[in-house]
This record gives sequence, C-alpha cells and structure tokens, in this order.
Amino acid sequence: MYHRTIAPLIKPGITTNEIDRIFEDIKLNHGTKPYQKGYKGYPYAICASPNDVIAHGFPSNMPLEEGDIVTIDTVAELDGWLGDSTWSYAVGQISPTAEKLMRVTKVCLDLGIEQAQAGKRLGEVTSAIQRHAESHSFGVVRGLLAHGIGRDLHEGANLYACRQIWKRPPYQGRYGVHH
Repeated sequence: MYHRTIAPLIKPGITTNEIDRIFEDIKLNHGTKPYQKGYKGYPYAICASPNDVIAHGFPSNMPLEEGDIVTIDTVAELDGWLGDSTWSYAVGQISPTAEKLMRVTKVCLDLGIEQAQAGKRLGEVTSAIQRHAESHSFGVVRGLLAHGIGRDLHEGANLYACRQIWKRPPYQGRYGVHH
C-alpha cells in the first residue's frame, strides 16, 4: 500500500529526504510505526538507494534526476509484527538497459517466490533467481544477505541471492585442522 501511494510522486526533482518524510507520514496516518526509525540509532523511516547504491542507502537532499532508478526499503510495525518491503522506481524516462534491468529483476522476484514452497530448499529459490539474472547478462550481488522477518527485524533463515557452493568445514580435531 505504501509503495503504491508513493509511486506517482517519484519524479525528477524529489529528494529521498522528502520521500522519507512522506513514508513516515503515511505509516503514522495508517496506524503503523516506521520501525527503521530509531533502530540502532538509524534516523530515517526508509533506506533510499539510488542507481549504483546496492542497498541500505541513507536519504539525502540531493534531488533525483531523470533516468535514475531509486530503491526504497521500508519496515512497518503493526501489533508487534514487522513487514519489510522494497521497491525500485524509475525516475522519469530511463534507458533501455535500465528498463531491461527492472523487468529482469521483477521476473527474478517472481521466480524466487514461485520456488519458495514447503519441501523445497532455499538453494532452489536462489538458484532460480541467479539463473534468470545471468541468462539476461545481469548478475546477483553475492555479498548481500537476505533475512527472515516477523517480530524481530532480522530472523532466520538467512540466504544469499545466488547459488552457494557449500564445502564441508575442515575437521577441527584434537591436533588441529585435518582436510
């Protein structure tokens, strides 16, 4: 709901600080709390990541420009439960490559959701995402960790958005490491 409300306002000239204030007002007017604000001293109701900022960027007074892509990440709290939501927005007209990136990442999300079923492994989710991104000449951010959410912001399971090659850790025997 919050993202659909804000989408028409994301245009060249708006700042991510303005978006932050709007998100906070919307949440408070709908009886939810902007959970991020104050979390470990964080002063904003959103994270705002324009263009090549991968995640968790701070809102600023720099106006967004035509052709930018901005990702807004926000957490709302209601009755002790948390909801974490992230959307990316095109700012005005974007390049064909940026349009392709947004289309491909949306399909990646849909494929990941499709794989997230009882009895499947998390690796099946992340593999579907990675395969699709790479089949369109994009990659995944290997160091970015996703997490569960519920009554706490960072709950298990944690996972990377890529296939992981799991190696058995070396045996830590009585006399040191054995391979």
